[in-house]
Amino acid sequence: MVVAFDTPFSWFKQNASALGGINQNMVVSWPARIKDKGALREQFVHVIDVVPTILDAAGIRAPEVVDGIKQAPIEGTSFAYTFDAKNAKAPTRHKTQYFEMMGQWALYDDGWFLSTKVNRAPWEAFGPANADPLNNQVLELYNLNTDFSQTTDLAAKYPEKVKQLKTKFVAEAKKYQVFPMDASVAARIVAPRPNITSGRNEFVYTRPMTGLPQGDSPNILNASYSFTADIEVPQVGAEGMIVTSGGRFAGYGFYLLKASRCSCGTWWISSA
Repeated sequence: MVVAFDTPFSWFKQNASALGGINQNMVVSWPARIKDKGALREQFVHVIDVVPTILDAAGIRAPEVVDGIKQAPIEGTSFAYTFDAKNAKAPTRHKTQYFEMMGQWALYDDGWFLSTKVNRAPWEAFGPANADPLNNQVLELYNLNTDFSQTTDLAAKYPEKVKQLKTKFVAEAKKYQVFPMDASVAARIVAPRPNITSGRNEFVYTRPMTGLPQGDSPNILNASYSFTADIEVPQVGAEGMIVTSGGRFAGYGFYLLKASRCSCGTWWISSA
């Protein structure tokens, strides 16, 4: 079923070297600005282009400092220019983009697509990993301008182009900290990773937060723990979430159902 959904492209999720693994449809709606309703755009864009596009559309510059912390530059290219009908066939402004996941990689470069031949299905998570995923690969080359579904491998016909694009991929990979490239799957997932929670048994949060990555949250699995919250309850009472954490399979929440004052002046708090 997954393969059928990716038609006419080959392969699917976890395969960073095939369009079936990286190509997605996207719908943009902005009635007040986009007048070419229902039209199709075929310029190459990437998910990293979404934030620059939103900032561009809103006329906002990306912040250089947030809470006193200097921000890394936001990568990507605004595709707001595609909103206008006059630019329907304009060349893409996002010229080069690398892809890599678990040792399978590719490079898009102005219509050309260099990719590693898929050598591991997503469900093949165990067994020895490719020790040299940068070089121990069969490389394929496609011209997406004329062969969007990757049916004709041009690697043997244009060996110099393959060499040129591989050099460009290495440059992009170095720029975006892809190396050292790791082709393992199961071993990589279960291996402990250094993170901000390592070695800590107390976490203090001094301001409200809308979210914290699971990997940077206190790990309460197989451990004793307690939550302490200092809250301010207004005269009219209050309710709401104090702390919560959840993922794909399970989670927990500490929720203030209601806080009210009795005639004696004491606050009664009910939580779940």
